[in-house]
Amino acid sequence: SESGERALRVSSDHMIYINGLLKPAGSVQVGDFLILAAGDAQQVRVDKVSMVRDAGLYHPHTLQGNLVVDGILTSCYTSLLHS
Repeated sequence: SESGERALRVSSDHMIYINGLLKPAGSVQVGDFLILAAGDAQQVRVDKVSMVRDAGLYHPHTLQGNLVVDGILTSCYTSLLHS
C-alpha cells in the first residue's frame, strides 16, 4: 500500500474482496482496493502485484465464510468451488 508495506499472500484461486466484490485473487490489479480487517472496513490500495512460488497450502473454513489473511479480509472459498 502507499501508506506502508503490507503483503497479502494467497493462491490465485483464493477468493478475496476486490473493490468490494468477491473475486479470485489472481484478478487483482494495481489500483484495486482491498479491505483491511481492522474492523472499520478501511480499504487499502494495491500498488504492486507479483507471483511467488511457495510451499504450503491452507484452506480453512469458517461459519461466516470470511478469514483474515495478512491483515486483509478474505473469503474462505476458492474460485475452484464456484459453478
